[in-house]
Amino acid sequence: MTTSGDAVGAGFVPSLARPGANVTGIAAINPELGTKRLQLLRELLPRATRFAIVWNPGDAAHALDLAATQWAAAQLGVSLSAVALRTVAEVDGVFVELKRQRVEAVIVFNDTTTAAARQRILQLASEGQIPAMYEASEWGRCQRPGGVWLDTRRPLPAQPCTSTKFSEGRDRRTCPSSSRPCCG
Repeated sequence: MTTSGDAVGAGFVPSLARPGANVTGIAAINPELGTKRLQLLRELLPRATRFAIVWNPGDAAHALDLAATQWAAAQLGVSLSAVALRTVAEVDGVFVELKRQRVEAVIVFNDTTTAAARQRILQLASEGQIPAMYEASEWGRCQRPGGVWLDTRRPLPAQPCTSTKFSEGRDRRTCPSSSRPCCG
């Protein structure tokens, strides 16, 4: 195990206190981050009421994150749908579903499937003008032609190009992060 959101839930070990064998890795159990992500999107998009999580149900570690985010959505009075992405081949269909649901912003849970489809996810979010939040910082460092910009290493006020919806018409060529190459 190199890293796991929930090593017990994923079935790697029977418990963290007594794993039953020598196990080396990182258990990053942080379901409260799903709540925080939704709260941040809600602050950025105060009129938005329809949000979605793109996730791989085969990644058992994200079940806790999803449950916490669903709880937060109920507390905030917004709708939250969970859209499954099990394989890279399903990416286009996921965005068709997001459009059908008229989702106003999306949170993408990071796992091997979403990481493998990163470029296509970024492209489709950009083309559909869907504000998106990603778990891993490398997503925020990617250049997305004509898309929504967010440099996760800088505070929001230092990035006037966070999104065409939030900026005053500044285009990506004037954004300080536009010179960075795309991620692979």
